[in-house]
Amino acid sequence: MFETSQAEPSSNSKVIVAIVIALFVVGLGGAYYFVFRHADTPAAEAAPSTAPADTPAADLADADPEADLAILSINLRPDTTETQALLDIRISNRSRQFAYSEIEYETSYVDTAANLISQRTGVLPGALQPGDQQNLTGINDGLFPLGASSYSMEIRAAQASIP
Repeated sequence: MFETSQAEPSSNSKVIVAIVIALFVVGLGGAYYFVFRHADTPAAEAAPSTAPADTPAADLADADPEADLAILSINLRPDTTETQALLDIRISNRSRQFAYSEIEYETSYVDTAANLISQRTGVLPGALQPGDQQNLTGINDGLFPLGASSYSMEIRAAQASIP
């Protein structure tokens, strides 16, 4: 009277299982290739040097601090007694080969008629490695220039080295 019917497995489920197994095998093969194929590659082949072997080493005579060093921003402010000129400077070393220290600068202060009021020199503290940027704050540039309406700063010289 009560008969249990047995459903035959559908052909759709067999296709899905076959696709899943095929994807799994392909994924294992790809992982095996990626892990073991790249492990056999020597480091010199995997990451070739960007500089040719016949490129000469950098020569300090080629260093040009006036071209390599750039003043990105400069801000003049008085100290707390309002007598000293303090400079906040953002400077960048655009060279890829040379580091610079003992950076000599010159500041010029002019009035509203563009007359030069004062011209000063100094040396920035620290060193800049290739590609480095630094913010230097509170650089004392002497007495605050009364009557100055604008100011400028230029790099004059620096001690180059090869890091």
